[in-house]
Amino acid sequence: MPNLSGQEQEILSRVLGVIVVAVAVVDGALLGAWLWGRSRERKGAPPLFARTWSLLDVWAAGHIIIGAMLGLLIVIMVPVAAGMALLGVPADRIAGLIEAWMPRIAILSLIPQNVLLVGVPAACIALKYGQRLEDIGFTLRPDGRTLRLGFALGLLVMAVGFGMEWLVGQAARLALGPQSAQSLASFTDRIGNAEVIRQGMESPVWFVLLLLGGGILAPVGEEFFFRGFLYNAARRRFGFWPAVWISTLVFAMVHVGPLLILAIIPVGVLLAVAYERTGSLWVPIVMHVTNNSLALVLAYLFPQLV
Repeated sequence: MPNLSGQEQEILSRVLGVIVVAVAVVDGALLGAWLWGRSRERKGAPPLFARTWSLLDVWAAGHIIIGAMLGLLIVIMVPVAAGMALLGVPADRIAGLIEAWMPRIAILSLIPQNVLLVGVPAACIALKYGQRLEDIGFTLRPDGRTLRLGFALGLLVMAVGFGMEWLVGQAARLALGPQSAQSLASFTDRIGNAEVIRQGMESPVWFVLLLLGGGILAPVGEEFFFRGFLYNAARRRFGFWPAVWISTLVFAMVHVGPLLILAIIPVGVLLAVAYERTGSLWVPIVMHVTNNSLALVLAYLFPQLV
């Protein structure tokens, strides 16, 4: 937790603890419901969960992705830390080096993370559902009109995103006062992507890696998972607008930071509505790529913005 005060670390630890407990409770409830449903099915009752496009599949896919990323991090970090310890490097020095490298690790981890965000849902759709990716509006060769529409709407998304960040910041100042609002904004930056972005600005090589991971791969992975997979599952179960809000709220919550979450909500709504109206997953992907890539390029050209 780089650059966090003791109080901020305590708050973040408590929030993470609540999240872990909540996830464990939901896991237990879902497992119990699944076992109960299976026992009822053996007696001839209809299945409790849908065979295809169940939100349970999305929940399980999220667990697989998070577990794979944590496993990859452990496989890489534990041998490195152990090797340094065998060489006589003090424990506090090892911890400091790992902390200093975390933004770089975060940039590099964008590659496997987004491979998983595409690969796990794609495997479920193809292998479990027996459907094609074209059925969710994803083709290998999008047409030019789709790309142009995505780019134009991406500029709109960027304007809305910047506007919402400003409005949320002003609302925080009015509600909390300038000093508390500034503290909240700084806290949001430190637990969000600000440190990672700053690392990407240090050299052209790291910027290219950040642009590849955060500007291109992350939009593809996130749109595939949140719109292509989660939205479609919720759409089949609850209908259009509930699916928009379910996919948007989950999408916003994974972008940690109290102010950032509020600013991202209208962006998520626009992405989901664009996907619904066009039927092409490439439209929200290009919208997302446009927003992220232009924001990173502007941050690189004008470092004072970060």
